[in-house]
Amino acid sequence: MGVHGGPVFRQGISVRLGRCGGDALNRTTIRFVVIALAGSLAVAAGCTQQPLSPEGERLFRAGHQDYEAARYAQADQSFTQVIDRNQQSWALSEVYYFRGLTRLCLNRRDDAKSDFARGASRKGRHIAQVYCAVALANIEHEDGNDARAVHLYEQILRQSSLDDVPVDAVLYRLGVSQQRLGRWNDADETFARLIHKHPDSTLRDAAQRRFQAAFFTVQVGAFVDRRSADAAAAKLTQAKWPVRITVAAEKGKTLHKVSVGRYQTYAQAAAAAATLRQQGHSVMIVP
Repeated sequence: MGVHGGPVFRQGISVRLGRCGGDALNRTTIRFVVIALAGSLAVAAGCTQQPLSPEGERLFRAGHQDYEAARYAQADQSFTQVIDRNQQSWALSEVYYFRGLTRLCLNRRDDAKSDFARGASRKGRHIAQVYCAVALANIEHEDGNDARAVHLYEQILRQSSLDDVPVDAVLYRLGVSQQRLGRWNDADETFARLIHKHPDSTLRDAAQRRFQAAFFTVQVGAFVDRRSADAAAAKLTQAKWPVRITVAAEKGKTLHKVSVGRYQTYAQAAAAAATLRQQGHSVMIVP
């Protein structure tokens, strides 16, 4: 059965926005379950908009098949026809969602953002609106627009129903964006919520590592040999960088990490990292 007659499919979508979204921060994925529900359910929910037409349903299926087969231009064309011919349909949030994913794969990032914004604001099925809002927030997060990302994630978390939404991943990205903005206390509250309310989350350990961090630093190297770390630190000190060496146990090894600075915001750390790269260092920004 199809979009206007019953469940049509369940489709996994990652936090990196399908196979084409970028994720400069981490490689953790969110699984979305997208379910096209029957028109009768929309009516029961008080929705007065129309389901997709039979032709719209056929085009939607064709677009999804093309998306799965990486035929993105064809998928975009099918989804666009569905939207153009079904302006009063309650199902358009789903269509905007998938066209947004498709347009990411076509490197049309701004158009994808527009589709997710339309899907999030359009009257229709609540969960589809939330998926669109999460996708839009993820793009803002990945693009470094952290103030906008925080606003969107906080709006999502205020929704009355978040069934089938990966709240742990939303919380994790919210916390990361808060840290980037220098809102360390807010980030601690967010990570604590993830840790305590989602103890089985695959993101729990990552949240625990970020919990109670108070600044960003630029890591310039990690050495098993302490003398190598001391030598690297000495060169940085000569170049007038504020250096520190910390010791950590990772994967059965003791590492001596050489880091530079304590920065309140990610932007400040990124500026220092850029200068260090120009000086020939390989660097990584860490909280």
